[in-house]
Amino acid sequence: MRKLSVLTILFMVFFLSFNSLSWSQKSSKWDLEVNTEKADVHLVPDTESTVGVILPKGFLLKSYEKINEWFRVVIGPDEDGIVTIGYIQSQNVDVIREKIIKELDFWEEEPEFFKGIGLSVRLTGGPLFFNGGDIRKGSQGLYETAYDFISSYGYIIERRYEGFNSGFEVTVDIVYHFTSKLGMTIGFGYMRALEQSFLHFRQPNGFDINYMDSAPEITVFPIKLGLYFTLPLHRLVNFTLNSGAALYIAEYGYGRRTTWETISRVYHNANATGLGVHGGLGFEINFHRRAALILEAQGRYARISGFDGKGKTTTSRLYPLADLEIEENGALYYLEGDKHPNLMFKENEPTGYQTVRKATLDLSGFVFRAGIKVKF
Repeated sequence: MRKLSVLTILFMVFFLSFNSLSWSQKSSKWDLEVNTEKADVHLVPDTESTVGVILPKGFLLKSYEKINEWFRVVIGPDEDGIVTIGYIQSQNVDVIREKIIKELDFWEEEPEFFKGIGLSVRLTGGPLFFNGGDIRKGSQGLYETAYDFISSYGYIIERRYEGFNSGFEVTVDIVYHFTSKLGMTIGFGYMRALEQSFLHFRQPNGFDINYMDSAPEITVFPIKLGLYFTLPLHRLVNFTLNSGAALYIAEYGYGRRTTWETISRVYHNANATGLGVHGGLGFEINFHRRAALILEAQGRYARISGFDGKGKTTTSRLYPLADLEIEENGALYYLEGDKHPNLMFKENEPTGYQTVRKATLDLSGFVFRAGIKVKF
């Protein structure tokens, strides 16, 4: 439902923005001067119709409407406060000045590319969906291991597991335009994902409810460089393509907390950097020659490994003994054995597991964005 709601909001932004724009209109303003000794002003544009007023030569008029050879004019108010609206033949007046007023037409082809200083800034944000890799599988393994341990005591368990594969991303892109269609981008972003999974459990005949939560978290700062292509469909809409590479500065964290002292509490914190590539397509809705609304989708391939940091496991012991804390520093490893996957910090590579490798955060996936673009 959450994903559907986000896509619905993006569609509404596009629809409302599109319908808020109107067709162009033109209106003219004429300054007129009577060129005959006497000029009749008729109540309707017909020579057989009633004459409302007769004007002398040299009388000045203004008109905002013309029907065939007739100008629609407004005369007055006179000394008695009477205003006359009627029509005068074009042969009876000279046009002193004609001013054409043209409203902004979004459907008209833009006469030339607005370049300015050649820079534009794009601010976008939206939901992020990614694979997760070893970080996702290992954090789920820590959750499932605790579930099995609690089940072995015969507790009645209610569980809610949230998959660790979504978050949000905000990006600022600066585009330098070589031409009206091609530009180079440098971008800076902020990505974050946090999912909490819960276990509530109690003894079969008990009333006290214990809980445990498992919460993996990532924070990533991408620094991007790429190319940006714009294809104008008409003045209202541009179709865009972008591609490039990025450096990802990532931080991983994990916390497992519980009110049941028999389960160990676990905390992880580590950092790593890695490279990736991306590409996407979108639309720009031009509501001003210097500004546009943005809707786009972007795909990414990025696998980040080499996390270094520390992990701490705390086990409660009976009073008066102090809690037992075990702290490990080093590389973050992904481990697979006979049961669930695990994540562990070690200075040296662990042994005794079927699969041992340095843990990888897989950011490969998609992001859907909406935002605004401003030209300078």
